[in-house]
Amino acid sequence: MHEAYVILEQKDYARAERLLTALIEKDNSIPWVWWNRGFARQELGKIQESESDFETAKSLDPSLAEGK
Repeated sequence: MHEAYVILEQKDYARAERLLTALIEKDNSIPWVWWNRGFARQELGKIQESESDFETAKSLDPSLAEGK
């Protein structure tokens, strides 16, 4: 999971999207993974997919919707 943060910091969004997708396939209950994939997808111009990821993250952790 730490690797995903490093890749995002390097702005390698395509690689981050692939890694985060693999993490979601293993365990789809971790909000930050969905949120970060949403961010990567947003940076790749995949707006609809990113919005879906953000919504999933917020459904798993309602505090994300509150901006906490």
